[in-house]
Amino acid sequence: DLAGTSVSDPLLSGSPLTPDSGDTVDPGTLNVGETWTYGESYIVTQADINSNGTVEDAIAGFVNNTATVSSNELADEDSSAAQPITRDPQYSIVKTITNPGDITAAGDVINYSIVVTNDGNVDLAGTSVSDPLLSGSPLTPDSGDTVDPGTLNVGETWTYGESYIVTQA
Repeated sequence: DLAGTSVSDPLLSGSPLTPDSGDTVDPGTLNVGETWTYGESYIVTQADINSNGTVEDAIAGFVNNTATVSSNELADEDSSAAQPITRDPQYSIVKTITNPGDITAAGDVINYSIVVTNDGNVDLAGTSVSDPLLSGSPLTPDSGDTVDPGTLNVGETWTYGESYIVTQA
């Protein structure tokens, strides 16, 4: 019998863990022939995906999870399982004219709406929008860049309202 037996896992809350079944005879002692079973869940974070699993001693491209069993009689033993991460960085940009019509003279103004959206599952650091026709490039969004300025977060949409004054050229 192994007294003082416990199982812990740094990714799972509630460590040491409580077995779902098996610890029936003498709680906290892994009796001869006894098997303890745990059913646990980990909720993947945006940080796991953004870092490609390289946070907290993980294997790149995986969320690595290690459980450790300890007892009073034996040295600790651990076992790991690695779940693959599929990163899908994507964004889209749509530029439209908000005051359609014919250009008839120098000085006419064309108003634009530019919408940039993170359509993927990875936060995109260092994102900027530029347009050679518009002054002030890179442009500053009118709305949407609220969480981490300069980072286009998953699901975030940046909206720009810009104008161009038509020249005679």
